[in-house]
Amino acid sequence: MTSSAPPLDTQTNQPTDFMAKLAQLKAEAVKVEEQKASDAVDEAQKALDAAKATYDAAYDKYRAAINAYKTLGCQKAKELRDTLLENDIKLFSDANIRIINQQGEEVARPDLSQIFITFYNGVFKVSASWDNFATYSTPEQVKDVIERLKAAIRRGDKEFSFAAVEELHDVKELIA
Repeated sequence: MTSSAPPLDTQTNQPTDFMAKLAQLKAEAVKVEEQKASDAVDEAQKALDAAKATYDAAYDKYRAAINAYKTLGCQKAKELRDTLLENDIKLFSDANIRIINQQGEEVARPDLSQIFITFYNGVFKVSASWDNFATYSTPEQVKDVIERLKAAIRRGDKEFSFAAVEELHDVKELIA
């Protein structure tokens, strides 16, 4: 005769319902996995927040550096205006010289009394009124070309061409 008693738990020697125990274990496993997933989401959020804070700090430093760069460039352009142009306004006002811009085009009736040096988008621009004569990367290039222009006016040259950056480098290399 076979017994119809429920199976016994081998550790407690108490009757157990296999299906109920299995369901309970599955529920516990799901809770553990949900907690792991929740913890992973929390960690990911913390990592994202830290990355955003690092990005924000780096971006702030970048913006500060860009602003300092622009300020320095504008200050240098003002210094160039003050040292290269300020004392020679009459020379430029009285000039009767044909101007060829850096692109090789003649500038129609340039008003050299309005000659100006600015710093914009990382380059120095030499212009007068609405006419852009040339764009240079360094203050030394600007100084070189303005000194050349003044010398041409003093000599009474009929034409002056604003040098390309490469031409300025070539001359510097020949001198060196």
